[in-house]
Amino acid sequence: MWQKPTLAHATIKVWLAAAALGVRAFAQADKPAAEPPFTALFKPGDTASKNFRIPTLVCTPKGTLVAVADRRPNGGADLPANIDLAVRRSADNGKTWSPIQVVVDLPAPDGASDSAAVVDRRTGRVWIAFTVGYNAGIAQAKKGLTGQTAVSHLLFSDDDGVTWSAPINIGPQVKDPAFKWMGFGPGAGSCMADGTLTFSCYANKEGVPDLFSFAIVSEDRGKTWRRTAPYTTFTCESQLVALSDGRWMACSRDRKGRGSRLVAFSSDRGQTWTEMRQEPQLPCPQCQAGLIRITHPKAPKGLLVYTGPEGKKTGRSRGTVRISDDDGQTWRFSTAVVPGSFAYSTPALMRDGRLGLIYEHNHQEMRFITLDLGALTGGAYPSSPLSKQQ
Repeated sequence: MWQKPTLAHATIKVWLAAAALGVRAFAQADKPAAEPPFTALFKPGDTASKNFRIPTLVCTPKGTLVAVADRRPNGGADLPANIDLAVRRSADNGKTWSPIQVVVDLPAPDGASDSAAVVDRRTGRVWIAFTVGYNAGIAQAKKGLTGQTAVSHLLFSDDDGVTWSAPINIGPQVKDPAFKWMGFGPGAGSCMADGTLTFSCYANKEGVPDLFSFAIVSEDRGKTWRRTAPYTTFTCESQLVALSDGRWMACSRDRKGRGSRLVAFSSDRGQTWTEMRQEPQLPCPQCQAGLIRITHPKAPKGLLVYTGPEGKKTGRSRGTVRISDDDGQTWRFSTAVVPGSFAYSTPALMRDGRLGLIYEHNHQEMRFITLDLGALTGGAYPSSPLSKQQ
């Protein structure tokens, strides 16, 4: 049942103290007293599915929230499996939601999985990127664009997610035939100030140890796409944002499990990257994490909003929101918002200036909560309808 969120007085005192002292956010976040009020958007049993995973969330210029998740009718296993893409919509800031709509349903043993989504801020078009596994996951995929492999696809909607295009195979544009697996995000793509659209990706190929991350980029409103240079190996499940000075920042999952996210920067639109390094201010077990950039009338450099688990190195719990107002040099604000199970997540800026957050609970249920930006930043950056997501 939906209830109006409340904040414990003690928690507010911690936030205000942190803001006053300019505390660097690698200190452990305060622990919320209880699970916040939530809406279960996708849960076992819905549409006769045993499991849902991999949540994605965007908000359109009209204020419609579009949530996407893997529908896994036979259980929680990754590809290769019978996996579909499911969508729900909300036109009232997450108070009520449309019924589940299955937008991609492939015949087994093929499946569609690991979605990322972005809104073109100029046209309002909603893009969903996803991987089609042709009887293949990471371990089974063979190199090439056909056969037992993984291929990149897109969908788009021009009516706030009511109807969707047929799947568009962009494998020939973005997948090196030497790649075996190629996956997206998952999570949020970016629509940069100049209209550039990006999705983070990862792949593997023979002769390269482990997975490696990169992004795909469109500079013509999604008509054509290109790959950036890779960030580094032993990474996957990245997010990419543009900073206030024009540099791009990539934030990736560390496949070596050293307990924090990895970051790298590009000053030439992804042609080259700085050496990817650990960011101790973003502690995280081996897990996907969310990252978006928003403008704010009181933040000259905008705000980076990060969401991820902060349990022990191998644990996916204690969902935490971290916010930077200096292009990621420091993560000044840190708030634990979910004390229990918290795995993959995606934040989105809602039209009223609050944050919507979708996250995995127990790797089977997708939950949605709303968060007040002012509370998360100790009053420094109140929720504002003038804010915009990149």
